[in-house]
Amino acid sequence: MQHLPPPQIDIGPLLSASDDRAVQQVHAEIADACKNWGFFNIVNHGVDPELVSKFEEMTRHFFSLPKEVKNSVRRTVTNSRGYFDDEYTQQKIDWKEGFDFGDTDNEVDGSSVWPEGEEEFKSVMLKYFATMKKLSEVILGLFSYLLSLFVGLGQPRDALKPFFGEEHTSFLRLNRYPPCPTYDKDLGVSPHKDAGVLTILKHDDEVSGLQVYMGEGDGLTRDDPGWVTVPPIPGGFTVNIGDMAQVWSNDVYKAGLHRVLATKDKERISMPFFYNPSLQTTIEPFAETPEQRKYKPINWGNFRRSRFLGDYADVGEEVQISHFRV
Repeated sequence: MQHLPPPQIDIGPLLSASDDRAVQQVHAEIADACKNWGFFNIVNHGVDPELVSKFEEMTRHFFSLPKEVKNSVRRTVTNSRGYFDDEYTQQKIDWKEGFDFGDTDNEVDGSSVWPEGEEEFKSVMLKYFATMKKLSEVILGLFSYLLSLFVGLGQPRDALKPFFGEEHTSFLRLNRYPPCPTYDKDLGVSPHKDAGVLTILKHDDEVSGLQVYMGEGDGLTRDDPGWVTVPPIPGGFTVNIGDMAQVWSNDVYKAGLHRVLATKDKERISMPFFYNPSLQTTIEPFAETPEQRKYKPINWGNFRRSRFLGDYADVGEEVQISHFRV
């Protein structure tokens, strides 16, 4: 069976809100994507292409810096922000190097660190971060509305907003995947699901590598035909929902299992923005009655802390939302 890649959705009507019929069509398309893929691509999103271009330029600039400069901002077991080239996914080291930062500090993630003398890099990164945060707020409002279609939430577009605010724990990651001599055996990133609420990804327009699993198995076999490539769309973004969104939806929407292929002879970059709630947030399914909830309450701060420890070292099986299933 041949599986189709995630759909491309024009969200322009959602931003302008000038045509109710067109807005409802966007709602329907995204709801279908969240049910069937956990992924979708967006175009006509309102993000300045010049900012995106400068952001990509600064991303490549960072990775071109001498190793000693990148190591000067290396993350630690007590601070998840900074440079790394030794991250684990599902107990396997990724074939990549990366840099994480946020716009707020907190007791779990720590504080963002910046290479000395790279003021333009920092300025562009923070401007792009603010833009992704704003776009995420729009998508979160839509997600709240979709939840309201099967659960009464009162004010649907604001239902999830209190869980974010100034104490959100979102972060942005820069990834560089160098050519891999064992590309036919190793992966850039092993199969996984994102822990948080939603992710907005800027691909490398020239080199693909992201795959989402649409098969019936567990996706752990490298050559499983259920793996589908998500091609980069120039000018677009790829959005996927994470574990916390799946829990909020009470399994109506599914976090997409995905992986990244290693490349033979080409460098690839990718830049995901992870939109996450405050550490104090307790994630519970929205359901008409407590008996209908499929998950026990999950404290996001504890869940995030456990996931980061699994990124930093092989600590055995990572915490999963399945551990909270009723």
